[in-house]
Amino acid sequence: MVEEERWAQEEIQRLQQIEQVRLEAERMRTLEAENAKKKAAAQRAVSHVLKLATKAAAQGKASITRDFSPELIDEICLALKAIDMQISSGRPNGTPWQLMGRLRKLIEMLTKRSIYELGIARLKEAEDDLQIGKYVEAGDAVAHVISHLRKSDAWGDVGTVLAYCDSQLEPLLQSLPQEEGIGGTAIAWRAKDVSDFALTEWCEVPSWLLSTSGAGLMQRISECMVAEANEGGSQSIFQTELLPLKPARWGQNNMTKFIHKEQPIGVTPFDMEIFSQLMNALGFKAEVHTQRGSQRLSVSW
Repeated sequence: MVEEERWAQEEIQRLQQIEQVRLEAERMRTLEAENAKKKAAAQRAVSHVLKLATKAAAQGKASITRDFSPELIDEICLALKAIDMQISSGRPNGTPWQLMGRLRKLIEMLTKRSIYELGIARLKEAEDDLQIGKYVEAGDAVAHVISHLRKSDAWGDVGTVLAYCDSQLEPLLQSLPQEEGIGGTAIAWRAKDVSDFALTEWCEVPSWLLSTSGAGLMQRISECMVAEANEGGSQSIFQTELLPLKPARWGQNNMTKFIHKEQPIGVTPFDMEIFSQLMNALGFKAEVHTQRGSQRLSVSW
């Protein structure tokens, strides 16, 4: 009898240990999934910041201000510092984070009613946009979902849902910060010239745009496009030519010369894929064309 009790106790302990191992493994999987999601969101935020920084740098600015989710700000700041951005924190705007919490409640209400699955998906995307500071996109998406709920009778009685939207969401949508946010995190970059730095990556574009050579080339590209537009055109074509290394002038950078209507207008250290990304970030449509080993860049507006 004693032996049977001992065996039963050992079996209970063994099963408890198995359960503990299972729970710990499940906890680690959940933690890894959460960390992966945060890291992906932080990278989306950094990509968005670089696009905004490029726009600002093209106007001669050396900083922008953003608000980020408290859940992500440490991860985002680390990623920005890793690409030589200077970060300083101010007083964050609380409206986006209030809106995020209320969006989750709205998603829960729609999910319980099993209605408007497309709207639920858009609200989840809006939540992601809020986390990384894309306020305009998030606000537009939420307003669209609410408008659709008001207009459609396909969902049955949604009076409670609309009452929640009116009292809890609409006031926050009205006070949501504009694209660059208010307060929060200041992000700055410094001018980098090709004679002093090796510039090859997309994250280095804002710094190059502040340099003498970067600002000069962009000014001449702008002049070419303005001249084309004044003649009724909607596109400029730039031929490119890869230049030999000149360490005394350009350090270790592989420079590419821009040519417009057979006239050289400047040089860049970036390949044409990155340069087209730059022009797209400025609101143009840029495409790279390769023929017989040479490349040209078309920029449309």
